Amino acid sequence: MNNFYSRSEKILGKLNIILLGLFALSTTYPFIYALSSSLSSGAAVASGRVIFFPTELTLSAYKQIFSDKLLWTSYANTFFIPYLEQLLV
Repeated sequence: MNNFYSRSEKILGKLNIILLGLFALSTTYPFIYALSSSLSSGAAVASGRVIFFPTELTLSAYKQIFSDKLLWTSYANTFFIPYLEQLLV
């Protein structure tokens, strides 16, 4: 069986996999933390108990956000204003 890669190429390939894995983890962690924080109670977030997984699971943050009338007005503006601009241009 032929060995297509030299020893240095194999080492470099493994090093690339490790570095890209660390980069992927460092870029996705803030999103995971934001989702975990939004699903946890405010007390758990303030005390620093939320690191990766949500603690004291609650949907109260989402209930509060979606009950706010200004959120839906903002969404309507997000879609209506660009549509109107395209009609006028």
